[in-house]
Formats: sequence, C-alpha cells, structure tokens
Amino acid sequence: MTKTFTYEEKIEEINLFQTPEEKITSAIAFMREAISCEGKPRFRDFWRMKKNCFDFLSLETNPIKKTFFWKEYSELLKEAHKLQEIFKEEIEFHEEQIKLAISGLESEVQNPEKASAILLFGFERFPELKKMEQNARFFESLKEKVVALREDVLVLEIRVHQKNDLLMILKKIGDKVFPEYKKIVQGLTLAFEEEVAQFFEKLSTSTQKSYLKRDIRQYQAILKEIHISHEAYRRFREKFSGAWKNIEELEEVKVENKPPLEEKSKFARTLSDLLDESAMRAIR
Repeated sequence: MTKTFTYEEKIEEINLFQTPEEKITSAIAFMREAISCEGKPRFRDFWRMKKNCFDFLSLETNPIKKTFFWKEYSELLKEAHKLQEIFKEEIEFHEEQIKLAISGLESEVQNPEKASAILLFGFERFPELKKMEQNARFFESLKEKVVALREDVLVLEIRVHQKNDLLMILKKIGDKVFPEYKKIVQGLTLAFEEEVAQFFEKLSTSTQKSYLKRDIRQYQAILKEIHISHEAYRRFREKFSGAWKNIEELEEVKVENKPPLEEKSKFARTLSDLLDESAMRAIR
C-alpha cells in the first residue's frame, strides 16, 4: 500500500533533493495525488504545494524539461480548478438543503398541535397519557433533528461566520425544544406514576387478582413505549414483574389446595344418595 505523505513530510523529503528536476517531479506527483485521492480531494495540500512547485520551476535551467514540467503543472492547475468548482457547487447545494431543513424545523416548533396526528397503539384506556406521549414523541423528533442538523453544519465547508450563523439559529431552536421535551417527560412520568398507584391500590383490595393479569400485561406493553425517566422505567418494570409473579404464586397455591377429583366425585355421589333418600321418605 502506497504511503500518503502530509504536506510537511513531503517538503522535508523534497528539501533533501539536489536538482530542480527531482524537486519538481516530486512536487507534481504530490499535487496529482492530492486531487485524485479517494474521497474528497485535499485542496489545501494541493495549493500549498503549488506555490513551492512554481518556485522550483523557476530554478530549472533546461528549457526542454522546463517546458515539459510547465505543461504538466498547468494541466494540474486546470484540473484542480474544475474539481474545486464542482465541490463548491456541491457544498452550496448542501448548504441550501440545510438552510431549508432549518427553516422547516423552525416552522415545526411553532406548530406543536401537529403532535395529535402521531399514531399510538395501546393507549386507548389512557387518553391523557396518550396526549402527553404524542407531545413527547413530537418534541423528541425535533430534538433529534436539531442534533443531526448541527452535525451537518459542523462538517460543511463554508466560511466560519456562515457556519456560526447557522449554528446560532439551531441553538435558538434547541433552547426551545430541549427544555420542553424534558418538561413533557417529567410530566408524563408523574402522570403514569399516578395511574400505576391507582392500579396497585385496586390490585391490593381485589379478591379476584387473576383477572387483573391482563391489565398488568397492558401496563407492561405501555411501559415499553412511553417516554418516562429511566429510573421510573426500571422501578415500574420491577413492580409489574413482581405483581405478576405474586399472582401466579397465589394461583399455584389455590390449585394445590383444591380437593382431588376422586374426592369431589365421592362427595357428589354421597350428596346424590342423601337427596334420593330424602325424596323416598317424603313419598312414604
């Protein structure tokens, strides 16, 4: 695999050469590699070496060699200018797309009522939780867009003041979105906690706990979807798992205490005999 030299490394190597021909040959090879490498051309390295190469050309005294090198040097400059123009157009296009995305994000922030269009499943029994969850998902999507656009701006090769202007707009959006998302999650956590407290109060007083297993499954399903704090999520998950386990243990105890089938049949036969005997007495 061919080693890729940095500009500084290549200059150190070139300075060891004795003749202008060696210096020019090495400089042109570096320039060609800088604009033909995989991915984005290293334009900065190219233009830095271009100045050195021009100075080396002025040292070449052989007119034939100088003409040959100058032609190669000029062709490289033309190719670099064309490539730079292409990349400039691509950068301008990406910049415009980012600006449009930021503008769209600003509009979204101003229209939180769109959260009601987000589809949710499993929240039919909890309309208040559903509304809060829709808001949480809406602002979570805005938060993710702010982060993604910020990363796009940071890698965009535009002037520093242009980049800072875009980052400032995103910061203002983020100052609205991030606190609101945090506020919604906190409110949703409290609301869900109230729902859970009511359910466990019902569970503690119920004499038919097995019928509440379906409710536990429903709460566990919602728990996987709802946007609450991590601490609350872990606590509720353990609580519902414990409740499910306790109900199953109670069911096992009831099964163990049930009379065997033979004894039930014997009891049923005895009761039937007694009823028949009673009926005969009444006839007599």
